[in-house]
Amino acid sequence: METIRRGGRTVDPFGVGINIIGQPGDWYYTGVPFPSDVKEAKNRVDAEYQGVNRDVQACANLSAGDKAAWASDLANWRKLYCRNDSGTCTEPDAAWFTSGSEMDDVEKAEKLLYAWQQKLVAAKCSVSGLFKKPDVLQREEGTPTIKGTAEATGKLISEAVKGAGEAGGDVVKKLIPWQLWAVAGIVVVVAGVAVVKLAPVAAAAYLPPRRPAT
Repeated sequence: METIRRGGRTVDPFGVGINIIGQPGDWYYTGVPFPSDVKEAKNRVDAEYQGVNRDVQACANLSAGDKAAWASDLANWRKLYCRNDSGTCTEPDAAWFTSGSEMDDVEKAEKLLYAWQQKLVAAKCSVSGLFKKPDVLQREEGTPTIKGTAEATGKLISEAVKGAGEAGGDVVKKLIPWQLWAVAGIVVVVAGVAVVKLAPVAAAAYLPPRRPAT
């Protein structure tokens, strides 16, 4: 389950415990949708369902069985939209403790709706507007999505960092003993010089000022 939502709330877009404050108008994803996210998705998909319903009713090439199946799917969608058995409401409903499963159901309904629109196209029926392929279908088919791209990028960065660390370790392993001692000696000399240079400054800062001779 993946949710695309606008900014304004604290989210963890990469699932690694790092919270980022989204700004209004920004797009990002999170694995845990809020009820408001579910309602937003329901309103978007419901508008698409109503458009397809008009297309189905106007299509003369669909059989009576197809239209009956559509009526059943539309009724089930409205039950999900309203979260009641009658499917009658003026606005969508969503709950905190079921928001994740509800968003999954909305995605399934959107997949079904996309299949219905493809059926209308195949039947040479007029359609009010072609929808883009739902994100859930793109993920299932391996088409790059926002989340998939981010995960792939993160994996590449992780492998690059790991490779750099291993390369650095190989360089150290290839140094012969006298080279290691030379490097250690240079470090000691640099540290000694730093101490000599900084000691007077530290002493001046912590020791009381010397009184002038009388």
